[in-house]
Amino acid sequence: KTGWQAMRLAVVAYVVPFMFIYFPALLLLGSPVDITLAVITALIGVMALAGGVEGCLLRRINWWHRSLLIAGGLLLIIPKLTTSLAGATLVAIVIIQIRLSRQVEPTLESLRPGELDSENSRRA
Repeated sequence: KTGWQAMRLAVVAYVVPFMFIYFPALLLLGSPVDITLAVITALIGVMALAGGVEGCLLRRINWWHRSLLIAGGLLLIIPKLTTSLAGATLVAIVIIQIRLSRQVEPTLESLRPGELDSENSRRA
């Protein structure tokens, strides 16, 4: 269980070095416009990928939001205009749906004593 958690936390560290090889703009090599586009989209992509793998972006998210975030994050890490637009669209869809969703996750303050254990057992 610890190994899976460590892999989920470090998945970005596995992906990004491959992007350095294929896209030197991430290493700040190239024109200022290419570098700026690559860095901004890669940062947003890394945050989306981490949120998708962890299952939390603004709040806990379901499996299909996670899959869209992972796909969008991977597309954003690749600094090409078409993939960046596709990835940004996927990430924007998820963020908009999360913001518009009326589901409220229980907070620790709103739970009664003993209710936290039942919440965790339902999610497992």
